[in-house]
Amino acid sequence: MEFSYKQTVGVHDSTSPGVRVYQELKELAALAYRDTTNENREFWKNEMGQALRDIQQVYDEKLEDTRNDVETYYNLKVRT
Repeated sequence: MEFSYKQTVGVHDSTSPGVRVYQELKELAALAYRDTTNENREFWKNEMGQALRDIQQVYDEKLEDTRNDVETYYNLKVRT
């Protein structure tokens, strides 16, 4: 003999608290298990884009510092 949640709690009409809880749990489960692939893809696309921009900015700053150091070194060597 199989028992459903409704049989276990003695629920038979849609206005009883047990049915409302059961329906709410079904709705929450549907929200929890919905496919969020597109949302996740968009989120990570934005996150990765920002991370790459940050990395590029740090790289450009370090490159500029190195360029200035080499130029200063070169100018000192050429003058002496």
